[in-house]
Amino acid sequence: MMRVAVVTDAPFYRDLRARRTVDALARIGADVSVIDQGFEVDKSRVVLEKEYRLYSGAVPPSKSGRFIWHLKNRVLPLRAYDERSQHIYEVLLAENPTVIHCINVFALEPCAKAAEKLDARLVYEAYEYWPEHLHSKTTSIPSSLAEHLEKAEKEIAPTVDAFITVSKPFGDWYRRYLDVVDPAIIFNVNAPDSHSEGVVNNDKNYCLRVVHSGNLFVNRKIEQALYALDETDDFCLAIQGDGPQKSRLKAIAKKNGCSDRVEFIDSVPAEKLIDSLQEFQIGLQLHSPDSMQTDGTVANKIFDYLRAGLAVIAVDTSGMQSLDRIDEFALLIEEATPSAIAQAVDELSSDRGRLSSMRRSALREGARYSREAQMLKIQKIYEGLDAS
Repeated sequence: MMRVAVVTDAPFYRDLRARRTVDALARIGADVSVIDQGFEVDKSRVVLEKEYRLYSGAVPPSKSGRFIWHLKNRVLPLRAYDERSQHIYEVLLAENPTVIHCINVFALEPCAKAAEKLDARLVYEAYEYWPEHLHSKTTSIPSSLAEHLEKAEKEIAPTVDAFITVSKPFGDWYRRYLDVVDPAIIFNVNAPDSHSEGVVNNDKNYCLRVVHSGNLFVNRKIEQALYALDETDDFCLAIQGDGPQKSRLKAIAKKNGCSDRVEFIDSVPAEKLIDSLQEFQIGLQLHSPDSMQTDGTVANKIFDYLRAGLAVIAVDTSGMQSLDRIDEFALLIEEATPSAIAQAVDELSSDRGRLSSMRRSALREGARYSREAQMLKIQKIYEGLDAS
């Protein structure tokens, strides 16, 4: 039996990559252990299969303890990193896995050290946030730690047995930056797949139903969709999700006098997300490609829209351009301005046959980007490791 240790520098219950990996490993009958950051351990224990082992780092449960813990990571970053690394290394030696699946550069060094000691295979799954930290002037990572991690990654990544990243643009970047050969592309798909079939046939409705789904953060440009309501009567807007910008967005809708055409919907559980989106016709993605992360990745919501059978209006990015047959299901706009959003909606509203065709294409392509499809990619990686 293959023994796999999944290591993440985040709480397991929050790390959807780790959870997706564990679910895929369960299908091939692997014996799994998880090493995570250790914050809110009870929540991680609930979502992890009972037969699997969870080893959590020592994050103090109290608010004051966590404050001191975070302060130490800021003031003495290398010392704190060494302590976390030693914990991971010791647990790995005790677990004696045949494969170590490392998620995030912050755990790569102890995972590589343990893999060498145990003669285990090493799988490295690189976060899309990390390259941005390397190149951003506003990174929150102390420079001493960033330099240490950069050096470690450059030494270790070319030697791993399998390398995973999140999109084709990031795969190309890692090829150049780390001399990695053929990184596997496994998309961030969080919501489970829907069991319903087909698209809802509502494309003849006069007012198109357009949705923006996801966390309501300041950089999402959702307010531009509210302003677009002033420029066309062809759509009603739903904003699905929660976050710090929700009250501000409600205030904008009220001030602009468009509250009667805007619906605010609370977040829904992941297992109900796809079904909840199927009542709409168009999904919006309005991030600006102003960083490596936002330009090079494909937002989770895109895959949710496709699996729900929605046409997509999105800002043009390298990540979006990397999707196959994108013209069949998406209209790309240069920038998320009210006029660009309104024009794209008008274009689809005036040609309902094209809209219906795009929605059918979205559903077809969505099957390629389903959570199930991503899990099968992981299974294939591990079957290759087992065979070799």
